[in-house]
Amino acid sequence: MLRAPVDGIAHWSEEFVGAADEVTGLPCAGFGPGDDDVRLELLDDSGEVVFAVNVPRDARPAVENGAFVERGAALLVTVSLPEGELVGGAQYLRRFLSACPRPDLVAKLAPCDAIVEAIEPTRVRLRALDGRLRSVRRPRAGHLCVAVGDRVRAGDTVVDGSRSHQALLAFWGEARLAAHMIAELENEAALQGIAIPRVHWSLAIRAMLAWRRILHAGDTGWRRHEMVSRDTFERVQRETVLRGGKPATAVPALRGFAAMARQR
Repeated sequence: MLRAPVDGIAHWSEEFVGAADEVTGLPCAGFGPGDDDVRLELLDDSGEVVFAVNVPRDARPAVENGAFVERGAALLVTVSLPEGELVGGAQYLRRFLSACPRPDLVAKLAPCDAIVEAIEPTRVRLRALDGRLRSVRRPRAGHLCVAVGDRVRAGDTVVDGSRSHQALLAFWGEARLAAHMIAELENEAALQGIAIPRVHWSLAIRAMLAWRRILHAGDTGWRRHEMVSRDTFERVQRETVLRGGKPATAVPALRGFAAMARQR
């Protein structure tokens, strides 16, 4: 998934082939046949190019020509990878609902609102708004999406890739992540011509987010890092407090349907 490293106005070197989708407003088809890649440029208000990239002709654009794009927004919905696997479509939905992103495509994200203070060979140093110094690991491979002096928000992409929902959960919280995931699913389903009511996606995301990961077990009898359902966690917490025990501490967790099925 290619995301915009800066704000800008999208300019494609070719027009799309096909009409816009009635639900999302995005093109249903991609570009016409040919041997050359298609060039995407992001322009600032004065028309200067601030970012440019060549994308495969069989890529599916996620932004229309002339549309304003915020930094971190998806520029492509589907891209053919070297091994021939598609990021979009049924494979995308299967990975999405299994909460298993491709490990080689996972982006490095900003953990908080901050300013990029330094870029080192292995780290990107961030100065949080409260003055603390934070760092993001910089892998050898991967496109750097920030520059020194840039201001980033929690969850913004620092090194390009597919943003991990597990990481976004820690940075955003359950409510914001749930809304984001539902929007992702609705967009992908519309692009694939799948008519699924929003309430069904909401129920799926609710089930995926209905988990807690134990940090300290207290007197509950759980193990550290054990995954328990939110309802079970709250019930055992109440029972532990009533008998005078020490309750557990936990953080929200995201689980895919495959993992949930194995546990049950």
